[in-house]
Amino acid sequence: MIPGLATQLAPPFRLVVTHFIAGLLLLPLVWALLLVDPSPLTGGLFGNRLLAVVHVTALGFIAPIVIGALYQIVPVVLGVRLTSVTAGWAALALVLAGLAGMAAHFWMGRFSPGLAIASTLAATGLFLAASNLIASLRFVQSWSFGGVLIAVSLLFLLSAAGLGLALALNLVFPYFSSDHISWLKVHAHLALVGWLGSVVMGATHKLIPMFTLGPEPPAKTSAGAAALVFGGLFLLFATWRGIAPPAFGSIGAVALIAGAGTYSALLVRSFAKRARKEIDTGLRHVLAAGAALLAACFLALAAVFPDFLGPLWVVRLSLAYGFLLFGTVVVLIIGMLYKILPFLVWYHRYADRVGLEPVPTTRDIFSEGTARLLFPGHITGGLVVLFGILAGEPILLRAGALVLLVVNAGTARLLIGTIARRDDGDG
Repeated sequence: MIPGLATQLAPPFRLVVTHFIAGLLLLPLVWALLLVDPSPLTGGLFGNRLLAVVHVTALGFIAPIVIGALYQIVPVVLGVRLTSVTAGWAALALVLAGLAGMAAHFWMGRFSPGLAIASTLAATGLFLAASNLIASLRFVQSWSFGGVLIAVSLLFLLSAAGLGLALALNLVFPYFSSDHISWLKVHAHLALVGWLGSVVMGATHKLIPMFTLGPEPPAKTSAGAAALVFGGLFLLFATWRGIAPPAFGSIGAVALIAGAGTYSALLVRSFAKRARKEIDTGLRHVLAAGAALLAACFLALAAVFPDFLGPLWVVRLSLAYGFLLFGTVVVLIIGMLYKILPFLVWYHRYADRVGLEPVPTTRDIFSEGTARLLFPGHITGGLVVLFGILAGEPILLRAGALVLLVVNAGTARLLIGTIARRDDGDG
């Protein structure tokens, strides 16, 4: 059991799990798109079909699940209620509606007013979700490291959504002549490193020790690691926008990697001192995500010295770097869902029956064996896609996408089945 994940302050369970279900259903679509056309991962950076795939992943899978998880975690970590449940529902509907239009326009390469409308809907949904959570933070009485990082993550989310909307509108109604590609790089890293990096650090600081019964990483050292990440990120932004010389970009990349490495080392030390020695499938996913992040850091270091690489390898390593960052988040989310979701389902369905009648355990309502069978598929499919990117080989990309399509569909079936489980007495 994981009692720290439940609180009477949490919003209705239906709001949280609907976010989870939406994300789980849309993840297989990413691999279906790449199965139809693997060229987004063999062509240049920021092609229109690559933008479609990236946004289905980010707005279709990652955003709904992370926002849904924040609706559950913020009351636990910071002891405040979500300001508006209605706004939570509206935000999800706006993001998904906007995503449908954005993905279709990007995939077809149509930069028409429809793209502007769709992007506005999606950005409005993200603004609403972030503002809803920020409004809840007014009532926080005691701030922890995890709570501060969650608050910072919401500011990054607002920034990423705002810049993304500006870039989408610029594609439809060109109104600034500045380098669009450099702004795209800033937008991508605001979302991936700023928003998601902050969420991951803030959440794992509490959840990993909770899952493993290990000590929490020291708050001051963790804050120092986060400062390196954010400082490095802003140095990169300044370099990409021509505000700082190229050398500052190299310093920023090294600082960001050093911060990520330091924080990862703190989690590893906590993990090594854990009281719960069992490494279940959820934790295996967490460890695999850490390995993917480490690989992404090595590729980022290689990109710091582009003079040693030809143009072809700059593109391939950049695509591989982006894939590994997304892979880190996707695998980590799946691992966290394996840990969190069964308990939340058990808590909301059976907690009030304890002592009155026999109730199942979390092991009874979630198939650990099925999750264990799916895990190698995540790793194998991911590696095949990675090698396909590095080799520029569409056959490998299609093979990896097919494996991941099947495995992620199986993951969705497993977790949605856990949510939808009904006993004879449930009615």
